Amino acid sequence: RMRGGDVVAVEDLRTAPGAPAALAALRHLGIAALVVCRYDAGIEEAALAARIVPVTLDAPAFIHTGDRLRIDLEAAKIVNLSSGDRAAIRNLDDTRRVALRDLFRG
Repeated sequence: RMRGGDVVAVEDLRTAPGAPAALAALRHLGIAALVVCRYDAGIEEAALAARIVPVTLDAPAFIHTGDRLRIDLEAAKIVNLSSGDRAAIRNLDDTRRVALRDLFRG
């Protein structure tokens, strides 16, 4: 049921030996972003290598299966278009924003 541009949202994600391959498979399925409350540094590295945007929120629980989301990297926020809820992206400073823009431009 996954389509291009879908997002995976979870509370906690830890690095495991198969994480890079799993994230590459998710990207192959069209996953565009990974939204989590906490993740290991290895997850971030693997997500970026797979060209998946990793973002952290204080409470990603406001995102439910089937919700439509807008991830606004410039404003550092996620808007749940289905419910109207909004949340600030915690791990997005100017340096990271430029790096993501460069990574996904090419």
